[in-house]
Amino acid sequence: WPVALLIGRVVPRHWILLTGYQGAGTLRAYDPASGRAREVGLDDIRHHRAHPGFPRAFALVLPTRVVSG
Repeated sequence: WPVALLIGRVVPRHWILLTGYQGAGTLRAYDPASGRAREVGLDDIRHHRAHPGFPRAFALVLPTRVVSG
């Protein structure tokens, strides 16, 4: 499930899309500004190194699982 991550410096400024888990604490992230996917470590997100230029994570938009019944 993709997860949107809002990042910035002092104020929220940029969205990236976390698209997968690579294992060993590494996520695959798509950056719409560059049009490229890259790896981002969970520790990088925790310690404000989520993205060059926009290091701080401000919010995650988590998907919900819809169960039809």
